[in-house]
Amino acid sequence: MKISSKDKTFDKGATMQKLLVVPALGLLLAGCNPADGTVTGVASNDGFSLYCPNVGINDNQCVLSDPENPYANDTVDDVTKWTLSSAASNARDKFYVWSTALAADPSGENQYNVALSLHELYDDNANAAAHSQAKLAYKSALDNFFSGTTGSAGEFVADSDFSFADWSSGSTLNGAYDGDADFPTVFQVQPGWGWGAETSALAMSGFEAGFASKYENLVFKIKGLPTDNVVIKFPGAVNGTDGELSLATATYGTAIPGATGWTQFVIPMSTWGGVTASTEFAIMGGWSNGGTFFRSDIGFTGNTTSGNMVKDSADGFASIYYPQTAGLASVTYVRDLVGANLVEPDGMDNLYDDAAAAETALTGWGFSYDTATNTLTAD
Repeated sequence: MKISSKDKTFDKGATMQKLLVVPALGLLLAGCNPADGTVTGVASNDGFSLYCPNVGINDNQCVLSDPENPYANDTVDDVTKWTLSSAASNARDKFYVWSTALAADPSGENQYNVALSLHELYDDNANAAAHSQAKLAYKSALDNFFSGTTGSAGEFVADSDFSFADWSSGSTLNGAYDGDADFPTVFQVQPGWGWGAETSALAMSGFEAGFASKYENLVFKIKGLPTDNVVIKFPGAVNGTDGELSLATATYGTAIPGATGWTQFVIPMSTWGGVTASTEFAIMGGWSNGGTFFRSDIGFTGNTTSGNMVKDSADGFASIYYPQTAGLASVTYVRDLVGANLVEPDGMDNLYDDAAAAETALTGWGFSYDTATNTLTAD
């Protein structure tokens, strides 16, 4: 079967030779791709090798010809890629899922997840091929998909794990608001009078008890708070009035550079003194304060039960998103995730010697990452 790219045609039936390591002689025997003449991959300690030098990078198609790709003949699209990735038993298979998705649809989300799977493969096996290719894939996400977003990876799925609600406040909720100048899609909350006074409230209800107890921080972006405080309630929590606390922006918030009126909140879950009984929570403007405000990137970080790789749906940033055709409530720029995984990859091996070396590499690529706001910018 012939699979055409914009400048090459690959023969899926062609036989590829892999590099062999001959320990006694220290020799590498390289084969050539009969379709494009490139030397095949780098041998590794677990059998993973690169089928071609740019496999999994931008719009390269060679992964579709790799005989070791179990998904080459499958439909890997915006729906099936998440199911296949979740079902994959190892990072190598995840790489093939996302590289196949990328070949079909070059996007920031797909490129980022190729890089993430390679990073995970390197972390699992100190794989030399994955190590170098992960760097290329992260760089490609910045060079080719700088404005790319993702909102589908996360631990909590709306209308399955939980539901958005107004807690009878009468607030009007719009999870597909696209009128903000800084973020492509955000959650708009307009006040209602259901509690006897004009109040804005966005609740997330129906989780399993203790759903938030394994995380270190509640994080979100917010714009348009009517006062200098945000009110957050985890019913059943130890601290506060039935888990309700008014938290100062000056203490927990940081203005987001380059964005108008947006604040990044990072609130330690320890603030509530224990949330093992909580099955829901709400972010509010405060009773009778009125005000229309906006939220994005709501979720939790710092999984205390396992590693904390950013956007690893099993471990790191557990995003709460809105899976409706109209849009997502939580949209994250992949560039910010790239910066985090290169500079401060909690729970995972750094691809560079240390954070300083990663920052130097980013500077060489023409970018900077701010660890205080978790944002990456072009220099």
